[in-house]
Amino acid sequence: MSVTKAKVVIAFGDSHIPNQSESALGAIRKVAELLKPADICLMGDMLDCSAFSTHAPSPGDAPGDYEQDLRRCNALIDSLQKHSAHIAYLCGNHEFRIARFAARAAEGAAAYNLLAPEKVIPRGRDKRRFKLIPYAGDDDGRYPHYAVTPNLVAVHGWSYALAASRRHLQMSQGRSVIFGHSHRQSSESIQCLWRPGVVQAFNIGCTCKLVPTYNAGRVTEWSHAFGLFYISRSDPTRWTGYIVPVTDGYCVLPDGKEVKA
Repeated sequence: MSVTKAKVVIAFGDSHIPNQSESALGAIRKVAELLKPADICLMGDMLDCSAFSTHAPSPGDAPGDYEQDLRRCNALIDSLQKHSAHIAYLCGNHEFRIARFAARAAEGAAAYNLLAPEKVIPRGRDKRRFKLIPYAGDDDGRYPHYAVTPNLVAVHGWSYALAASRRHLQMSQGRSVIFGHSHRQSSESIQCLWRPGVVQAFNIGCTCKLVPTYNAGRVTEWSHAFGLFYISRSDPTRWTGYIVPVTDGYCVLPDGKEVKA
């Protein structure tokens, strides 16, 4: 019997820096250090970009410092790149706030190349080890996504409804899909009609604070988690995926290893 070691991929997102959960991110950094993943997918909304929002600030919001937020985001990416061969950054709707801001005002358009994450974050990074996918898609209008395998794609998220996993499963048109955006964790699977196996949707939670200021006093269903995927090296269409919950910086991996930030 032949036994080979599968390729590891970690997926997480919705940190909403500066509203990130340091304990959740700390646990994920420890997991990356332990597993040395071949790929890490940052699933979007890593930055909150609240200074460019059309929504009024909520009571208790801290003053925005976008330059400092960019430094924090780049520091997170730098720390992850020490342990991973490649990182893919999918921009989310919050990063897209800057593009919307630029479209509304002449001064925004002039500053777009200096502000937008899709312009700023890749600077100085090795293109062989870092890929950024803009929220608006490519020039041909294809939906923004990252192909983890030929039959598994990562997207920021197409729905944040309570049934988001089922909705993504319906929309993914035969491919399995990893997504965030809803800040909840759930999964759905169905038997594929056209080939052996199942099609799955993984809603991988968030890594931001669980009670935002705009929702103060109300219950959320948000949860800290990340996606962990083991992919066959000989046949990348064969893989197994898990959603790993994180509680107070603590998680248990599928092989039983305990990790604490």
